[in-house]
Amino acid sequence: MRWMLPPNLRRFLTDYYVLTALVGLLWVTFVSDISLPYIVVSQMELNEMNDQIEVLESNISTLEGQLDEWSQSEQALERYARETYFMKRPNEEVFRIIDPSGAPLLSKD
Repeated sequence: MRWMLPPNLRRFLTDYYVLTALVGLLWVTFVSDISLPYIVVSQMELNEMNDQIEVLESNISTLEGQLDEWSQSEQALERYARETYFMKRPNEEVFRIIDPSGAPLLSKD
């Protein structure tokens, strides 16, 4: 009743080379500094960072397009300055419409 394993499996598991290989595999997989869970988590973080890179690169291309538009057209630059920073010419007045909660109403067309 000492061994409940079949004789072939018992002989296989009592072989020292197999035991050493199994212990080494378990050590490398779960115990060492660079274990399998660490590799999986690192790969997931790398995938998230690559997704962030794609988003940031698309933002950069959008911003470069805006910069080109503003550098080519002075009217576009003036429109952006008026809408974003409420800039005005010396002989003009700027009126801001504010909703009841106190937030400014901006229309982005």
